[in-house]
Amino acid sequence: MLNLFLFRHAKAIQSSLTIDDYNRPLHQKGILQLEHILDRFKNHTISGPVLISSAKRTRLTYQKISPIFHSPPTYIDELYLASKETIDTLIRTTQNCDNLSIIGHNDGLSDLACFYTEEYIHMPTGSFIHLQFDLESWELLSQGTATIVSFFQPIAH
Repeated sequence: MLNLFLFRHAKAIQSSLTIDDYNRPLHQKGILQLEHILDRFKNHTISGPVLISSAKRTRLTYQKISPIFHSPPTYIDELYLASKETIDTLIRTTQNCDNLSIIGHNDGLSDLACFYTEEYIHMPTGSFIHLQFDLESWELLSQGTATIVSFFQPIAH
C-alpha cells in the first residue's frame, strides 16, 4: 500500500515589478492556512521523503508545517511550476518507501490528483490531498489507481 500526500503551497503575495514569481513570500492568509494544516495533523505525522519545489513560497510552506514530517526536505528545482507529467515521472523513480509527500504548485498538483483518481479535483492554495494506491511500487502508478483518503481545503478568510 502506497500513500501520496500532495500539498499545494500556501497563499503567497502577488508578483510585482520588485518580486518575481519564484521569490514570492507567503501572504498573511497563507500563514493562517498553514495553521489549519498543523491543527489537522496535531496528532499525526507523515513518514517518508518530502520533495519540495525550490520556490520561496513552497520552502516557506514547508518551514511552517515541518513538524508534521519525519524526514528532512529535498528541494527540487524541477518541481517549480511542474506539469503533471514531470511530477509523475519524479514519483515513479522513488524507491524504498511507502509514503511520499510533495509540496508544489498548480496546475500540476491538481492535474496529477485528477489523473490518479479519475475525479475532478482542484487544489486551492493551502490544501492537501492524501491518495492511497493498492500497489507495491511507485513505478506501477497509472491513471485511476488512487483512492482519496482525505482532502483538506483551507477555510476561506
